[in-house]
Amino acid sequence: MRRLVCASSCALLFMTIAAASGAQTTSAPDDANATKSTAGRPVYVHVNVGVQATSRDLVAPGAFELYEEAAVFETRGETGDGVLFDLGGNILVWRDLAAGDLYAGVSYSIVTGDTGGPLTGNVPDVLRTDAHRPISGLTSGLGHTEHAVHLQAIWRHPINNKIDVAVSAGPTIFSVSQELVSGFAVNDGAPPTVGALTLTDASATSVGFNVGVDASYRLTPRLFAGGFVRYAGGSVDLTTPGGNLGAPGAPEEFSLDVGGLQVGVGIRVRFSGLW
Repeated sequence: MRRLVCASSCALLFMTIAAASGAQTTSAPDDANATKSTAGRPVYVHVNVGVQATSRDLVAPGAFELYEEAAVFETRGETGDGVLFDLGGNILVWRDLAAGDLYAGVSYSIVTGDTGGPLTGNVPDVLRTDAHRPISGLTSGLGHTEHAVHLQAIWRHPINNKIDVAVSAGPTIFSVSQELVSGFAVNDGAPPTVGALTLTDASATSVGFNVGVDASYRLTPRLFAGGFVRYAGGSVDLTTPGGNLGAPGAPEEFSLDVGGLQVGVGIRVRFSGLW
């Protein structure tokens, strides 16, 4: 998470420095490149709320020691969908590119939710050695959080003096935190049942991609109302609780897909010639 915040801060700092340098750029009226000058370049800042509509399958293996033997299990659920908060900005870097303007932008988004589902496994017998018994139960309320920094190249095209449409694409840096079951109490019986769960947090960072479309409607010279549709996708490798305790040589990590289809609405504020 610290790396993600650092990346976002560096990107925003770059935009601010670029805007400041652009404000100091001057060119003569007869300069052939005047139309491509970034002097007085506009800067857009946005704040959005919405949803991430794509759910991802979570299949998390695990193992722990019980009665001096290995108890192995697997939990399943769906993650990824939830409420989304998104903020960021973009700055003009090139004018008059294919009937539009090219902007460089960065957005930070966070999606939170929880997951739950079946837990299945095999646990040692309390009296006999090498006599594992099947066990099953349910999990719920396992927290899931996705932080993402979306770096974007944005092509903005005015439809008329009120409506702008923008298309964007670029890499996304994901930082994911997932609550996992690392063990559980066993209520011995016929059959045994799952008791109190022991939980742990697993986290990982990876790089994916994003593509999207944004539309905005001018309310005032500086204020816009807008909405966006974006797909941001990637995957992370999370550490398996208990490692390969249950099966020597088994993978100590498992993969989880992250991101998905994101839809939101919000406001955009345009600043021009302020840097």
